[in-house]
Amino acid sequence: MWPRLALLSLTLLAADARPPPSPPLDLGVLEQTRTTLAQIEVTLTGSPEALAKVGAGSFELALGMHDIEHLLVDGSCAPPEAEGAPSSAALPPRPTTWMLYFDQPHLTVTGRTRALETAREVLPRLFTPGDRVTIVANGTRLVTAQPLTSDLGAALASLDRLKLDFTQLDPRLLAQETNLDLMRRVATTKGAGGSTPMALFGMSRSVVLEEEWTLRRDWTRLKLALRRLADVEPSRATLYFADTIYRSFGEAVEFEFERVVREASALGIRVYAMEPIMLGAGNAAAQKTLQSLASQTGGQAFIRGATPERVVRGIREDQGCRWLLSFDPEGLPLDKPMEVFLHVSVPGVRVHAPAKFEIQNPRRRATTRLMAQFSLDERLPSALRSGLVPLAWKHGKYTALLQVTAPGMDLPSVTWDLGASLVERGRVGAETSGRTRVGGTGVPVTLETMVELEAGTFELAAVAREVTTDRAISYHVEGTWPKPDDALAVIVPPVVLQPGVGAFTRDGETRKSGSLVRGKDDRLDPSRPTALVALVCRPKHIRTPLQLSRVLEGASPVEFPPLTLQLGDDRCGQVRDMIPAKTLGPGRYRYRIVVRDNGTMLGSAETSFVVREP
Repeated sequence: MWPRLALLSLTLLAADARPPPSPPLDLGVLEQTRTTLAQIEVTLTGSPEALAKVGAGSFELALGMHDIEHLLVDGSCAPPEAEGAPSSAALPPRPTTWMLYFDQPHLTVTGRTRALETAREVLPRLFTPGDRVTIVANGTRLVTAQPLTSDLGAALASLDRLKLDFTQLDPRLLAQETNLDLMRRVATTKGAGGSTPMALFGMSRSVVLEEEWTLRRDWTRLKLALRRLADVEPSRATLYFADTIYRSFGEAVEFEFERVVREASALGIRVYAMEPIMLGAGNAAAQKTLQSLASQTGGQAFIRGATPERVVRGIREDQGCRWLLSFDPEGLPLDKPMEVFLHVSVPGVRVHAPAKFEIQNPRRRATTRLMAQFSLDERLPSALRSGLVPLAWKHGKYTALLQVTAPGMDLPSVTWDLGASLVERGRVGAETSGRTRVGGTGVPVTLETMVELEAGTFELAAVAREVTTDRAISYHVEGTWPKPDDALAVIVPPVVLQPGVGAFTRDGETRKSGSLVRGKDDRLDPSRPTALVALVCRPKHIRTPLQLSRVLEGASPVEFPPLTLQLGDDRCGQVRDMIPAKTLGPGRYRYRIVVRDNGTMLGSAETSFVVREP
């Protein structure tokens, strides 16, 4: 299958090779190395007299089996809050960046209402001069209800709007019917007959799989949201609201939960977990999950109907005596969670620190910091583009070319940091990032990498940041690639490509031209050739050749000859239709590919694109 891809690229490039604009391109991925101190923020509690004795020499830190020497220590303890003093008097001067995260698929209707009310009451009492806050809501999709701001009034207004916004909620949540409620209703339905046990068995398996997928997806989304705080100065804190969230739901869910903890620990984010229920017992499994999330990140859990007063008092106490421990990570293992052992030599002082700490390797850290620029607000169109070119099916997975393209800018030279994260089946399947510098105005920059992904739904999030201007843009797209065994013939949705000049970087090598993935609303250049690429697949038991027809509807007639696809031992084959330059007139086109057997349609797929005026 790889030779076919190479042939496609060569054909496109040979069809229309244009010289690059103005000065010659100065291209290349720049691998930059710099020394970055690792930092762990801890909080201390105890009597005012004991806390007053704490100094820079009071701390002894070990990570796993490694004793940390030459600690740089910065911090202080605020004086006790006097009666009648304003709420900010008990907080230290170091600003905090807050994230309020509402995990709506794991909030009951009453829990969601109480969560928003609690947040609106708690935030003004925690917010001090210099603080910033962002509000993120997880629902049918992940959105930023309030971008990072120092305006408390704007944040409170966003909470009010979110309270009235039910567009993202699962309809069953609005009906207050969970998967378990549905199974109970079926089991108690009169006249269900002998089929009820089998129906419940099938339903239970479906419910378990759906719940597992949802939990994996939502733990992954929380991890991605935490990265929004990767590029801000300590202190960093997240108020996480949920009342029906679990970590112990199979190994896959446990794995995604641990990745959330690792991300929070690596970024120094303290999680305060909230169970927004009325006074009562609540959900024991959810409470255990919230307590684990908080304790492992150095935060606190507020469960069983904790009042806003209790929440404020607990967080103030936890934030009232903060110390930042900085050290050189040279020689410590990378990407490996290490247990935190911290001793304070002053009697009567208790330490609150993350259970584990992880030092990310430079490339992963760069990807994390870059993805922190990702905007979760999809209301505005983005100049960034990203897509997947289907290549083959091998060992139960698709292989594809992932592409991220930043637009050219009207500057003599630019430096782009590009990154992308591919989320499939509720987990991050692939991540990539790179830096490219170009000389010459209007030169687009493209990052490419080969990825594998399973059949099913996926989300592709991409981000780009121009270093000189600090311009950040992001792009998000969702898609579904079919399972080859789902029908007699399935087709991965076709992709539209056009050749172009620019900086194309793959595997550390950069070339000056290549093929660009074009979206359905991107305006194609009629003076350039166009390629339509799809992947046609069959089940294991189908060995006969596949008969394909392709139709292009639009202003300019284009005919494609019938095609017989001989797959041999392969499950899938790539189909490429080339349209020569200067063939298509302006307007919208619809491309459709159909698989038939003796006149019977086995499968079809289509896409559309727009051609601009010459």
